[in-house]
Parts: sequence; structure tokens; C-alpha cells
Amino acid sequence: MRAEMPVAERWAYLDHAAVAPVSGPAQRALERWIAEAAQDGDARWPDWRRRVEETRNHAAQLIGASNDEIALVTSTTHGINLVAEGIRWREGDNIV
Repeated sequence: MRAEMPVAERWAYLDHAAVAPVSGPAQRALERWIAEAAQDGDARWPDWRRRVEETRNHAAQLIGASNDEIALVTSTTHGINLVAEGIRWREGDNIV
């Protein structure tokens, strides 16, 4: 696992849930996407959508969920905010 984190070659990085280093696989995926977008524009949209659904499928299998239970969000903060905004809070509610 450590070998997939290029930052670990130079640093003992302790993620604090703000800005995390990019893993090698994520870097390669982003580089591939950028190249596709530069060469073909949005003509690759069907391929990209298929890959998103494959990712959702893999995540669902990993945790024993169904595909419709998996939400891909832009960040942990975004996900937490979506959940918090979906709760019917009442005056006096506390989070422990």
C-alpha cells in the first residue's frame, strides 16, 4: 500500500482529512482522463460514465451494498454536509 503513495518516498505523511496526497493509481487515472479530454473532448463521455459506474459497482461489492447506496462525492466534507443537511434537526439536538 505504501508503495502506491509517491509522497511516502520522501515523507512520513499523516493525513489530517484536509488536503491529502494523491496515490499513484489516482495520479495515473487522472493523467489518462486529461489526455483523453485533451485529445477527444467530451466525445469520451460514454466511456467516462461507464468508468464511474464501474467504480460505484466495485465500491458496492467492497462493502456489501447495492449500487444505488453508493454516492460518489467531491470530498469527505461534501459527503458529511450532504448527510447532515438530510437530517431533520430539532432545537436542542447534539452530535456526540
